[in-house]
Amino acid sequence: MILKNLRLFRPVSNDILQMAAKSLVEYPEERRGCLLFLVRLGAWVDGFVDVPEEERPERMKSTRFSETVLQFAARKGYVIAVRQLMSLGVGLEVRNASGWTALTFASWKGNDEVVSVLIEGGVEVDATDREGGTALMFACSECHGGVVRRLLEGGADVNAVDLEGGTALMEACMMEDTGIVRTLLEAGAAVDAVDERGWTALMYASWHGHAAVVSMLKEFGADFDKVTKGLDRTALIMACERGHAATLRIILQNTKPASVEQGDRNGSPALLFAAKGGHAETVRVLLLEANANVSVASSDGRTALMEAAREGHLEVLNILLEARADVNAKDHRGGTALIWASWRRHIQVVHKLLEHFADPNAANSYGRTALIFASEGNHTAVVRALVEAGANMDAVDYLGQTALQKAQMRGCTEVAKLLEELIHTRNTEFNLKRI
Repeated sequence: MILKNLRLFRPVSNDILQMAAKSLVEYPEERRGCLLFLVRLGAWVDGFVDVPEEERPERMKSTRFSETVLQFAARKGYVIAVRQLMSLGVGLEVRNASGWTALTFASWKGNDEVVSVLIEGGVEVDATDREGGTALMFACSECHGGVVRRLLEGGADVNAVDLEGGTALMEACMMEDTGIVRTLLEAGAAVDAVDERGWTALMYASWHGHAAVVSMLKEFGADFDKVTKGLDRTALIMACERGHAATLRIILQNTKPASVEQGDRNGSPALLFAAKGGHAETVRVLLLEANANVSVASSDGRTALMEAAREGHLEVLNILLEARADVNAKDHRGGTALIWASWRRHIQVVHKLLEHFADPNAANSYGRTALIFASEGNHTAVVRALVEAGANMDAVDYLGQTALQKAQMRGCTEVAKLLEELIHTRNTEFNLKRI
């Protein structure tokens, strides 16, 4: 009856196997026969038990993630248990639902000795999970340098790619582990390999701001002028978008001078990305060290000043104004920096632009002025600032509607009341002057 129940409740049997494997760590001599005893009772050594949620990889938190007793021992680093299980003939290549093998678990957790034991036992070193990831990739993503070296010594393919074209080198470059990056490059990793998005290891390092890794990739001949697929972005643009000034300086030393003005698919150059992100130091580097054109625009006519104004980045705005950015430049729809700032309710930016003689009556292609945008957005402080700067309250858009009418139509009662008061005051003063 006991034997029958053990065979019926195989998941429970695997729980017991895990307990036995764990006990070998604390009592290696006394518990040496436990695993063998359980196997003889009919325990299913290749059965699965769910990994506790708190012990799972982050990306597996919301899905079922299980392991065999060998995978459990490999994950925990129980070398003695791994050896004994291997001697009992457990499946080295058994995969869980995510495609993980014992080697994957050991590599992910950085258990060097277990990795060595598995390799010596003939495990498939380049086995892939459901997403094409290899043990080497997992070791790189977790910065386990010892495991990386052991896997390479065991014949791991340094240039294996996952289903999205990612490589171990790309994983390492995301993590800023220069030791692992050098190990991979010296083992023959393709420095300019591209994934499905057209990203290279250099691009990943630039995106994450890993300046030391970028320098190392330069040493191994990385191409600094490659562009991604679709979006046509360079490593330089990526560093600027993320605001990595130190990384940017290294890239500038190794790229063509024209790259500073080179735009992505939308024609947006690096300066626009830096300004949009509010990265003041990066903007300074581009303007003062790379001599970037402060007036450069995207395909739709947007300038760095417009991007900074739209996002409300006052410090960047000041830098651009000091560099003599055209405060009244228009994009292809007639929008100005002041119009963008007024629409987004950035009152400090509005004040700064007006101080630099931004035209409060500039209108876009639809006749809409900064005042009209501010009014239909119920931005009272912006409306007051614009009117005080000389904004025409009688200006109409292509529909023939004024700022007051827009506010009334949108139910912006506060702005409507303010405009009525301002118009009344203006008319009263005008009439008094006529007397």
